[in-house]
Amino acid sequence: MFTFFFSALTVFISDQHIKRKIRQDTHLPRPLGRQIILRYSRNSGMFMNLLEDHPRFVSVLTSLLLVILSVFAFFTCRKESAILIRLSFGLICGGAASNVYDHLTCGFVTDYISFRRPARFSHIVYNLADFAIFLSAAMMTAASVRT
Repeated sequence: MFTFFFSALTVFISDQHIKRKIRQDTHLPRPLGRQIILRYSRNSGMFMNLLEDHPRFVSVLTSLLLVILSVFAFFTCRKESAILIRLSFGLICGGAASNVYDHLTCGFVTDYISFRRPARFSHIVYNLADFAIFLSAAMMTAASVRT
């Protein structure tokens, strides 16, 4: 259980810290290396602004999904011995919790990382929580292939 809680808290606290700094930064957007751009973006919907005209519905829906996911993850991690599964559930729960927290406290999710390449995706802006969720999905896929 330690792996689950540690990874979830690490993602949540790190993402919230970065989001707070990004919301205060007056020098955005700015490059971070050659391919990454730091920028401040508000997303009142879900992935790629899906349902952005219904922020209250998005807040309720994502909160409900987070509760269901967390309960499932908790009981799975209690009996699952594979560290990859516990770590991946921690990443997805921490990432989801950070984005849900934003919805509930700000009314939107703060996104702050975009990529110059490929050009057709350069308008999409992510945050650390999003990457944790993506990584979790890849880890769960890898774990299911191994078994």
